[in-house]
Amino acid sequence: MKYMRIMKKIDASAVIQRLSVASGVKNIAELASILNVSVQAIYYAKKKNHIPPAWSITVAQLYNASIDWLLFAEEAAVCDEKAMMSVQKPVASETVTVLLAENALLKEQLRVLQNSHEALSSAVRYLSQRPSDAVNPSGLRELCKQQ
Repeated sequence: MKYMRIMKKIDASAVIQRLSVASGVKNIAELASILNVSVQAIYYAKKKNHIPPAWSITVAQLYNASIDWLLFAEEAAVCDEKAMMSVQKPVASETVTVLLAENALLKEQLRVLQNSHEALSSAVRYLSQRPSDAVNPSGLRELCKQQ
């Protein structure tokens, strides 16, 4: 019987609506941000009537939602009553905020590392273009400062 449920046709529009409700977002752009996809990806999934499983799993984990409800608008058969009462409760909004802040920090660290890489590459080019006894340390320092 459980396998029969998988064979049901999934309505992508309805699933996207339930993903939005479970995550408490107001528009597709916010949902796309939570799912770490583009808005176009959501519209494409809706058009093709195919929702990537990772989207439902992500929302289920972040917001303690039932995957059965997200996909089929049905409660999970194995949940007890207390768990079913809290299916819609977004419990991880602070977690999402923290993850977004960490993402911003990691992007900044990546930018700094890329700049360092460019400076080191310039230094290597500088050194490789000159004989070892003709390297000017102050010129190398100046080159690194420019980067």
